[in-house]
Amino acid sequence: MTIKTASIALAAILLAGCGGAADPAQPAPTVTVTTTVTATAAAPAEEKPAASTDPVDKEGVYTGHDFGERVDLNGVAAVTLSKPKPFKPSSSAAFGEGDEDFKVMELTIENLSKEPLDTFGFVVSATTGSRAAEQVFDSAKSVGDPSVKVMPGKSVTFEIAFGVDEGEPLEVTVESWEAEGYTVFH
Repeated sequence: MTIKTASIALAAILLAGCGGAADPAQPAPTVTVTTTVTATAAAPAEEKPAASTDPVDKEGVYTGHDFGERVDLNGVAAVTLSKPKPFKPSSSAAFGEGDEDFKVMELTIENLSKEPLDTFGFVVSATTGSRAAEQVFDSAKSVGDPSVKVMPGKSVTFEIAFGVDEGEPLEVTVESWEAEGYTVFH
């Protein structure tokens, strides 16, 4: 309701009440106030462009990426995970109880943004067969997740390893909180 419409409505109500004594035989004056509202449609929410992290088969099922592929995570970061190779942890390594077979891979994180990118915001997890694979931390062999800032246009490469079930497939998920994206390598 505009100020002008509200002022007219208030004046009409006040004037209707100034008519002296009310005649019970006469109906009470009626005041109708109308308001015109103009609505505009909100602009549609801007969708993020589809990331190349969404490969699907003909049924629309997510298929992931092959080891060695470079994957763009929403234009913020790109990740590449090398093919797994056999790995023998050092005597000081930390890994899952009962793990006897290990695979190591090189993970490269590229900063595609204009701001420093913290590798702490990346989560790497894996499955082997039908179970979660335990990550290996081996400082004697420089294997594990570093926590560093990667400057714009730069990259960092480091090794990660997992305990795996011998002969079972290994799938590794790389997720970035800052890029709001993930991919699965197989």
